[in-house]
Amino acid sequence: PQGIVNLFGSRIQEVADSSKPHTFALTSPKSISVDSKSENRTYFIAARNAEEYAIWIAVLKQRISYRPAPS
Repeated sequence: PQGIVNLFGSRIQEVADSSKPHTFALTSPKSISVDSKSENRTYFIAARNAEEYAIWIAVLKQRISYRPAPS
């Protein structure tokens, strides 16, 4: 692995005009890039089928909205 994707504040968008079906974009705000500049980063993810797509979206939405309990 090269690193992690910060899901805090991320957003998911369906990519309807993709050449691959079941594709979505995951945009992570203010990621730190290799050259140490702060910028948004978009990852394009293609699921194998509609069922896998629905699972990816549900799990990512759950993790994006997760807020730990105050200690």
